[in-house]
Amino acid sequence: PARPRFVVLTALPIEAIALLEQLENHRERVLPSGTIVEVGDLLGDGKRLEVAVAQGGAGNIPAAALSTELLGNLRPAALLFVGVAGGIKDVSIGDVVAATKVYGYTSGKAQSEFLPRPDVGRSAYRLEQRARADARRGLWLKRRKGEASGDPTAHVGPIAAGEAVVASKRSPIFQFLREQYSDALAVEMEGRGLLEAAWMQHVEAIVIRGISDCIDGKSRADAGGSQKLAARNAAAFAAWLYAQGQEPSVHVLAWFKHKGVAWPPVTSSTDVAAPALRAEDVQDFAGLVQYRLAFNQLPAQQRPEWLPKHVEILRAEVERPGSGGKA
Repeated sequence: PARPRFVVLTALPIEAIALLEQLENHRERVLPSGTIVEVGDLLGDGKRLEVAVAQGGAGNIPAAALSTELLGNLRPAALLFVGVAGGIKDVSIGDVVAATKVYGYTSGKAQSEFLPRPDVGRSAYRLEQRARADARRGLWLKRRKGEASGDPTAHVGPIAAGEAVVASKRSPIFQFLREQYSDALAVEMEGRGLLEAAWMQHVEAIVIRGISDCIDGKSRADAGGSQKLAARNAAAFAAWLYAQGQEPSVHVLAWFKHKGVAWPPVTSSTDVAAPALRAEDVQDFAGLVQYRLAFNQLPAQQRPEWLPKHVEILRAEVERPGSGGKA
């Protein structure tokens, strides 16, 4: 089977459903372990991207385990966790937070008082930058499904992840987060595990959360439909992000520069037209491989994993309408 460009994890059915609303032509894929992945096509701006959605259990450990399995079997270009979260500060119900980093806030030393030892996972820089640009422009709102109520804001900042559902601002965990992780915008339960798995596999990753409650009144907010709203907004932002963020890796960008090919391609009528990627640039795969290996600092055993990603990105660009080339 074809390898999906993106793999997206969720923990709740409502999160998976919101993501699948963004995709067409759904089909099921069963991995050797029995894990079921739903694959669909994300359409827009003349592109068709294959995206795989998997639902696991709550918590960082299940998220890390499922991420490792999916990365090993599907080998995507990027990994995302998309779902809902509780807002800690500076956010409202329905807002979206794209994580710059995720704190594993349970790490520390228990003495007469708990001494935190921050455990931090960072989102991929390229995806973080894509999220910042998309948050500024607000065009992701066009992808919202269902009853698109309110005027949500997209934020880019830190998130905290632990193993507890935080449902009261009077709880010790909430007070701890405000004191020790005062810049965290939201709290959830899976993002740190996903980022750890992606880091180990050298795959770009980011966590995107819709705010379903602001801690106090969580049950009341959930009963009022806030989870569906938050899940749909997070899914809309994620869909816009991975539809827009198709930049090649640094190695392919260097190859483009070497060949005199401009990047990025034209993405809207207001963009300045850039020279199209020539078919002969892509056909010279041997040259690309030699160029990459000459400057690649990764261990030799990791290098073969990069080539398929490069080929897919190059092929997708050549096949883009108006590129003037054929893969």
